[in-house]
Amino acid sequence: MPGEGIAVLATSAVAAWCTAKALARARWPTAWIDFPNARSLHVTPTPRVGGLALLVGVAAGIFMVGQLGIGVPGVAILCGVALMALLGLADDAIGVSIPVRIAVQLLAAAIVVYATGGLVRLPLPSPLDVPLGVFAVPLSLLWLVGVTNVYNFLDGIDGFAAAQGLIVGTAAACFAADGPMLAAGLAIAGACLGFLPQNWHPAKMFMGDGGALMLGFAVATLPCLAAPDERGQAAFCVAMCLWFFLSDGAFTICRRLRHGETIWRAHCTHLYQRLVKSGLKHHQVTGAVMTAATLLAVLAVAACRSGEPRLQWWLAALAVASFLAYWALTCRRELRIAAQPARTPHAAATPPTASLTQSALNHSPSFVTIIVPCRNEKEWIGPCLSSIVGNDYPKDRIEVLVVDGMSDDGTRSAMRPLLEQCDRVRCIDNPKRSTPAAMNIGIAAARGEIIMRMDAHYEYPMDYVSRLVGWLERSRADNVGGVLRIDPANGSAMARAIAVAVVHPFGVGGARHRLGVSQPCAVDTVPFGCYRREVFERIGPFDEDLLRNQDMDFNLRLRKEKGEILLVPDVVIRGRARDSLAKIARLYYQTGYFNSLVIWKRRRAMSVRHTVPPMFMLGLLLTGALGPWCPCMAIAFVGMVSLYAIAAIAVSAESLRRHGLNCALRLLLVFPLIHFSRGAGVLAGLCHFIFAGRRRGRPIDIPLSR
Repeated sequence: MPGEGIAVLATSAVAAWCTAKALARARWPTAWIDFPNARSLHVTPTPRVGGLALLVGVAAGIFMVGQLGIGVPGVAILCGVALMALLGLADDAIGVSIPVRIAVQLLAAAIVVYATGGLVRLPLPSPLDVPLGVFAVPLSLLWLVGVTNVYNFLDGIDGFAAAQGLIVGTAAACFAADGPMLAAGLAIAGACLGFLPQNWHPAKMFMGDGGALMLGFAVATLPCLAAPDERGQAAFCVAMCLWFFLSDGAFTICRRLRHGETIWRAHCTHLYQRLVKSGLKHHQVTGAVMTAATLLAVLAVAACRSGEPRLQWWLAALAVASFLAYWALTCRRELRIAAQPARTPHAAATPPTASLTQSALNHSPSFVTIIVPCRNEKEWIGPCLSSIVGNDYPKDRIEVLVVDGMSDDGTRSAMRPLLEQCDRVRCIDNPKRSTPAAMNIGIAAARGEIIMRMDAHYEYPMDYVSRLVGWLERSRADNVGGVLRIDPANGSAMARAIAVAVVHPFGVGGARHRLGVSQPCAVDTVPFGCYRREVFERIGPFDEDLLRNQDMDFNLRLRKEKGEILLVPDVVIRGRARDSLAKIARLYYQTGYFNSLVIWKRRRAMSVRHTVPPMFMLGLLLTGALGPWCPCMAIAFVGMVSLYAIAAIAVSAESLRRHGLNCALRLLLVFPLIHFSRGAGVLAGLCHFIFAGRRRGRPIDIPLSR
């Protein structure tokens, strides 16, 4: 079908090229801009939305396939690649937790396996190409999810993943020669071909997680489209085409596991990244590796089409030898560069954030007002103010307003020496004694063009103010903040378990300001915040009904008005967690209670992670209550409890090596306590507002813990 194949290839290429050109000309919010950082191999902010161009290209190709009457399960493939693209775009913009990512990937893989039947034979040469039998479905899911994630890991330099997609798609088309695998391979190859001009070094656009996950999933589905008796050979052919991706990914994962590193954390230690850091250009590494990949792909197609097992085993041996040569070349270049440290181009090419920040401040620094809300913080106010006054921002361009909620524990006496010595620090009364009231009083009294909130219970690094102001002035963001690191309150196992839980994805979901990020990114909220003054004129003051979560509510209103909130990875604030189960339960109950007030007032949740605990708890209550009369509900209740218990045990066991047995055992108490306290707070708050008829008024006062 030469004519039909050319039509599919051309349609995909043109659609992807046109979409990529349009995307490159658009202005994108900070969420979809890849800012350079210490891990990056690029030096200019670049949009990471190329996944949309690839998705359009593949979709256009599959549409053309359908128009030509070629039997391809197009709906299943499009559902799968669209789910992957949406997952990646969401991860780029707001961050998605590991469990959610895996769940969506398994769902997409299950759709494809259901529609195609998946793999039916082991993807190895004879005599090891045995039928999979009952293992066909789980191994098919493992193949699809595994290849997808490895492909995402290996998308790190200009043109690398797109060129690999072009090679695999073309090789799959040559292997199949006819039918659905040929058509899908040409659609993938065409989409990559159309996207490459925008992605080749120096890249005008990155494909991002949206493109890498989608493209990896698309190439992984190719063997599932071959004839059932050829799927094992097709998977072997695709694996050989992807050999440098699969081998580099597996090698790096094993090495990081051996060193005790978290494998899903961003890094720059893949072989191709190490070659770039050793001095080679992006296009040199991409060209060399993809030339070798093309040679392997040609040999793979020839060997698999011949049906000769001996040739396929020789090909596998050649692939192993080529990877060893790849690894040896990388190590050799690193050793040679290490002997000549002055000749390290990449080290000089990556601009350090600190120098960028300082250069931004050298031009007429903005006047900054720091607002410190406090009440009864005798122990912490001194160290906090000392860290603020000792920062490196120009002293004549800063003022500090301590808005005290009529403290009665000696807080004012503790800060009096500093007030007398430093005329830049003032104390203002807050008769309402709440944090949002303190912020509004401080904003009204502020003289600064930039307003920062800094809570009294934390200490801040010397460059905290200058870095945040620098990022605020260099970006289009309306609010900038740093990462919150939580230390144990003391050395007990319970305190360590609480500190681990409140920064773990299972404990706090996708709260990126607690989990940490590798590069600046748009988020739904940041701790404390550094705002442009005009933001308060546009959005209004803090809501004084919200004794807790007032900053999250403000950021929710800010995002609703198209404002941007930027999280900066190299600005770190350190604080201490609660030291007992009673305190952590009170904190999360109160947080959940005031979350419900935000939901009631704004008619929407602050983010998805805030809705999961109450929905889970509500599901347990409903299924548990109806279980005695409805067997289906009883089964659902047992299933939900079992899945939650398995997840909690698995996450706690993961921390065993790093934090010890005592901490891991206590995590089995802390995780449920956090989830159920927050869920109970939300449900109790909603019941109060609904049944008490309190629509916009102030909620009942509840005693707050720190």
